[in-house]
Amino acid sequence: MAGPAAARRLLGRERVGQRAVAGRDGHRGALRASAHQGLPGAGPADRAPRAVRLDRAVLRGRGAGGARDHLPRAPAPGRIRRARRRSRLIGARFNLAFALVAQLDDPDRLEALRRTGLLDAPPEEIFDRLTKLAARALGAPVALVSLVDDHRQFFKSQVGLAEPWASDRETPLSHSFCQHVVLSEAPLVVSDAREHPVVCDNLAVRDLDVVAYAGVPIRLSRGELLGSFCVIDTQPREWTEQDLDVLSGLADAVIAEIELRLQVDAQTSRGAEFERQRDAERRRARSVTHDLRSPLSVVVSGSELLLDHRQVMDDPGLARIAQLIHRNAVRAARMIEDLHDLHRLEHGSMTFDFREADLVLMARELIEDLHDDRLQLGEAPRVLPHRVDLHSVERVVTNLVTNAQRFAKDRVQVHLQRRGQKAHILVDDDGPGVPPEQREQVFEAYARLHDEGLSGSGLGLAVVRELARAHGGTVRVTESPLGGARFEVVLGVLTPVEAVEGR
Repeated sequence: MAGPAAARRLLGRERVGQRAVAGRDGHRGALRASAHQGLPGAGPADRAPRAVRLDRAVLRGRGAGGARDHLPRAPAPGRIRRARRRSRLIGARFNLAFALVAQLDDPDRLEALRRTGLLDAPPEEIFDRLTKLAARALGAPVALVSLVDDHRQFFKSQVGLAEPWASDRETPLSHSFCQHVVLSEAPLVVSDAREHPVVCDNLAVRDLDVVAYAGVPIRLSRGELLGSFCVIDTQPREWTEQDLDVLSGLADAVIAEIELRLQVDAQTSRGAEFERQRDAERRRARSVTHDLRSPLSVVVSGSELLLDHRQVMDDPGLARIAQLIHRNAVRAARMIEDLHDLHRLEHGSMTFDFREADLVLMARELIEDLHDDRLQLGEAPRVLPHRVDLHSVERVVTNLVTNAQRFAKDRVQVHLQRRGQKAHILVDDDGPGVPPEQREQVFEAYARLHDEGLSGSGLGLAVVRELARAHGGTVRVTESPLGGARFEVVLGVLTPVEAVEGR
């Protein structure tokens, strides 16, 4: 029985039942009105309190023209019982109609339907295969994946429907058996709809030639009922347990596909939200970077001049303060530069100038400039020419050495090797090393795996990875022979075209 339309039909039928019933007694032939729920044949206790007096001609059995009026006889007891049963059934259906509408309007269920994205979506092969398989396996002319909302049923997949239903791919609830599957939260099995008390008045019987029906719920893991997976026959049919098992198994496949899509959509949504947050953070960081670069460059230059001032050089206390200022200003400037370069690398806006350069000479000069007794050049050939963007490779070595200095106890070594046509840069330290389970994470931006006293900004190694990729290479971390960590950068061989593109 459909929702509001069915309720109105039932009310109409109830009013039609409110009619006067004529009857005779043996002496007066008085006509009394029955008031028992508007139904014919009520007993004496249910009748109206007074009799309706008739014209004398009517009491004599004749009308105004002299012809005898044939008043109806009192209804038989069996007929009265049938009328009363029908009245109770009409009342029950009337109440059920409004209960059905209330449940179909459940906002959580409708929201779950909306989240699937299946309503009003075009047919899809994965669902069509299941309906075809159901029709073939059960020998039924029609099979449906029917999604029921608050005013219609939509067929995400259908096989065997006649026109116009096949093209429309939906019907109002007045033509829906599947709504009863949703509302009862249980399978609905109908052998002959024309004799079934729940669906005998459903318009699908007349308009869609639905006679036999078997449908099982499409229920999500969280409990929301979306509709029914069903098969239909145009002839009376007794559905077997095996039929229902097959139908339930195919419905499970439909549910699994819907659940998988919901999970993918949720993950995609979370990923999109994460990316939006990252973009917002990057924009803020870019703004801060832009605002800080100029003031920091002034601080770095000023601290260098301060260190060279005669008065500072003659005062050990002032010299220590000047060195502290200079060291931290340089560190802050490096962090800002890392952040700026990382943004440009991730967005492909960083430019490179690839030229032939001696990597060994570059490493020697960097080690001398860092003034750290723990730092030394290890294994290296006399020269190691390679086509690189020299400024970028200097940044790579500087970031790796700075990272090693932060954790090393006594020794940091830089090695350079030629293996085939590729150049390898290795930086070893004798610090605590990097646990195997964290060796990929250390190259993520803002990753800080140690306590605040040792960790840097979390940007230096991310920049190293992106610059290595720009050179057609890779970076990895393993265990060092010194007992700590070994960072190894491999610089690939770039063709002239790749070098111009800044791969």
